[in-house]
Formats: sequence, structure tokens, C-alpha cells
Amino acid sequence: MYTEDDLLPLSALQHIIFCRRQCALGSQGDGVKIQDNDSMIKSIAKALFCIAMLFVFPLTLNAFVEPPTIEIIKPVPTATYYIDAAAGDGGDGSLFAPWNDIMDANNKVQPGALIKIRGTFTGPDSIQTWSQSGMAGNEIVFEPWGDAVAVIEFPLGIGWNGSGNNIIIDGGPDKKIIFDGHALVNKYNLQTYGNNVTFYRIKSVNNHKDAGLTTGTNISITGGDGIRIINSEVSGCPSVGIYPQRGVNIEIRNNIIRDNGGTGIQFNPHFEDLAVENVVVSGNAIYNNGAITDRSNIIVTNTGIYDTTYVNNVVIANNLIWGSAVAGIAVGERNLLSKVGGVKIYNNTIYANTISGIWINKNNESYSNPIIANNIIYANGSDLTGGNGEDCVENNNLTIDPLFLSADLADNNFLMITESSPAKDSGLDVGIITDYSGSPRPWGIDYDIGAYEYINQAGQTDTTAPGAPNSLHIE
Repeated sequence: MYTEDDLLPLSALQHIIFCRRQCALGSQGDGVKIQDNDSMIKSIAKALFCIAMLFVFPLTLNAFVEPPTIEIIKPVPTATYYIDAAAGDGGDGSLFAPWNDIMDANNKVQPGALIKIRGTFTGPDSIQTWSQSGMAGNEIVFEPWGDAVAVIEFPLGIGWNGSGNNIIIDGGPDKKIIFDGHALVNKYNLQTYGNNVTFYRIKSVNNHKDAGLTTGTNISITGGDGIRIINSEVSGCPSVGIYPQRGVNIEIRNNIIRDNGGTGIQFNPHFEDLAVENVVVSGNAIYNNGAITDRSNIIVTNTGIYDTTYVNNVVIANNLIWGSAVAGIAVGERNLLSKVGGVKIYNNTIYANTISGIWINKNNESYSNPIIANNIIYANGSDLTGGNGEDCVENNNLTIDPLFLSADLADNNFLMITESSPAKDSGLDVGIITDYSGSPRPWGIDYDIGAYEYINQAGQTDTTAPGAPNSLHIE
């Protein structure tokens, strides 16, 4: 059994996006059935609110809808420090005498510290390890300094041998903390071993881009409990975007993971005594990965030869997954010792991947087979393939034309479904209580298939949204 609190909670911005979707989609068909004055008043009030929101948050018509922002809790700072890459030597971290290197602050700040950074930070092409720990509820937080951008061009490691815990790196709404590894030969932009480490609204891009190598990783998770990557962009590496090799309780939520030459996200604890366990991959836009090394958008695998190595309990839900050179999602084991179990693939929209929508290859029958339910799997080279493609549990996936509102990436209705879609009201209750945009599930008569719920369905007598969800429970 897997329990994950607050999967895709409805923030204020998500309510706005939800309302924008209602206005953008409109009523297609018979419209909303009105039965009484109260319902009419609710409908009019909601319509007026939606119109007002369009003036405050105008629709963007030139791009697909990006994942909504998840709000996280950060502590009230106990002290504030400043780092400016252009500052002179000898600073003390104060506003008027800032440090000039990120590592200047390491082991000089206390739990609850807020560290403001700006400028372009360069350094040796080797991992520089941040070892200072915060405390739960009193984390050490990095933020951009004012409106400035902070670019880190050396590989940064968070934690080692029990250090570097309770850290939050927050790039702000415009993702102004950027880890750019274009000039690196070292194979990581970011590497974390610490516990309770959050990468929030950052960019990690281009690892090994200029080196002519087909290796490298934009973000490597090599240990720790409670690693979160949220509302970030991970792109441009010739190899892997995000690579969890070891760790438990990992959340990869509401990110854009695109145009990496290898896999977008690859789970593979291939060395002895490594494990990846209890993972949520939800609400992400994962696309155009694998063009250089012929890889998939998501790979859940174990290529190790050790009985002590395993992947277990991975939930992949509410993602938009398209344009991979191979598969949208690949799940496999290298040999009889490899262990990959507890994979649940729910309510994704998997579209236009070159070889396969979902590829399965199970070798170790002692570990549970993947459960694949409520997914739109359409216009891929094939829907479900692999050496042992029968070794999975399939429930209620849609492989015929889902009747998208748009299959044009430049349209903000991209991969949303129409009122006449066969995906509408055809889903199962698998414990997923919101959709890609944060709208409640179910919306209308029953659950929808795919990453999006259809909004403004004909025949509804009450269009008031249910209350905000507070948990996800999956058996």
C-alpha cells in the first residue's frame, strides 16, 4: 500500500488555471443543464468570475499549458546572508559586504538561514559539496537576490555521509537560479545525497552540451530520504535529465523535462545495495527526450546483477508525455536478479512517441507486474510493446482517437479532450484525485481517462468545484 499526502494540492494559481480552462473550453454541445434558480445563480457567478480572471491572468495562446505552481512551505528566516559573484574577496555575507562564492557560506550559517545569490558562479570541474544542514521546519533556503539571475556553472553536490540535510533551493517564479553545465566534463550539474532536499522553481540545463559527450546528468539523486524536484525545468543534456540511482520518498512533480538527448527521467539503481523506493512522478510535461542516444521519456529499470538492488513502488500519474525517440514510458529488468516492482502508471496522456507508448520487459516474476490504467496511449509507433509485453496488468486504457481539442503544441488546448471524447467519463477510480492542471477528479459523471479531466460537461446540474483534495491513497 502506498500513501502520499497532498499529491497535486489545489493552490490559488491552480484554481485560476482551472477557471481559465473552463472559460477557454466553453460549453460544447447541449451546455450546462440548469434546474433551479440556485444553480443558475452559481453558473452566472462562476462565469463572471472566469471573465474577471481572464483580465487578471490573460490566456496564453502560443504554448501548451505548463504545469501549475505548487506552493511549498519555507521557514521564516533566522538570518539573511548575501552572495554576489562579482563581489570582492573578504566579505562577511552581509548586505554591504557579500561573499563572492557559494561555498563561502558553507558551515558559516545556521538552520533557518536565507541565502540570497546573484551573478555567474564558476569553479573547478569537480563536485563542490554543500555539507551544512538545516533542520526540519528550519531549512536553509537559497533564493535569487532581488531581480537578478544566479547561474551556477560548476557541479554542486548537496550532502555527503549524513550532511547537507533540510535544504531548499528556490529560483522564484521566473526560475532565476540556473545550474548550467554546458562547459562541464564532470557528469553532474546537481547531485544530492542529503535528506529532505528540495529543488523548487530552478533550471538545470545543458550538462556536457559543449563537451561532445553523450553522458552526463542534469540532476542526479544518489541517496537520501525526501528528495523533491518541483516546478523546475530540466533540459538540454545530451544524456539523462533526472537520474535517481538511490533514495526513498522521491517526488518529481509539475516540472518541464524536455529535449534531453537521453532519457528524461531514468530510475536505475544498478550498483550493489542500491534501491529506489516510494516515488511519485506526477503533473509533469515530459517531451522530446532521447534523440541523441535513442532513449525514452521515462525509464524505470534495473540493469544491475545484484540481488540487493531494486526499484519498488513508483507511481507515474497525470503526466503529459510525448515525442520520445523510443517509448513514452519503459519498464524493464535486465535479468532474473533484477527487481522492478510496484510500478503504477495511471492517468497519463502518452502521445506520438516514435517506437512505443509503453514498453514492458519483465524478467523477475517474483516482483509485481506494472499496473497500467486510465491512460490515453495514442498515435505512438505502437501502444504497448516489449519482449514480455504481456507481463503487466492493463485496465481501461484508451488507444483509439481520443478526440483532442488540439494536437498542436502551440495551442494552449494541447492534448485536452473534447466533450465527445471517448475518454470522458470512461475512467476508473484508481485514487487519483486531481488532474494535470490541478482540477478535481472526477469532474462530472465519472472519472476521465488521460491526464486531463474534461471541464464544462453537458448534463451537469451543479458546476461548483469540489473542495481542495488533501491526500492520495493507492492500494
